[in-house]
Amino acid sequence: FERTIKFLQSVPLFKHQLPACELPMIASQLTRITWQPGQVVIRQGEVGRAFFLIRSGEALVQNEDNESTEEIVLYPGDYFGEHSLLSARQ
Repeated sequence: FERTIKFLQSVPLFKHQLPACELPMIASQLTRITWQPGQVVIRQGEVGRAFFLIRSGEALVQNEDNESTEEIVLYPGDYFGEHSLLSARQ
């Protein structure tokens, strides 16, 4: 649990947006999921239902349109799915 809090303290989103006293509550709500290389987490256009925070490894994000595919690599401390947090509050 303490390692998770330390990790959250290193993530800019939490480091700059939340007081440190809120991190234990955030840490207690996290669920650790391990993905296999090449496994799809979510597809473009699907409704997101979770917030994902990269703790270790890398995640490849592919943003496709009719003409091209943009690829971005996410690393520890990066995140995606933040829109699902906003829509869950409504």
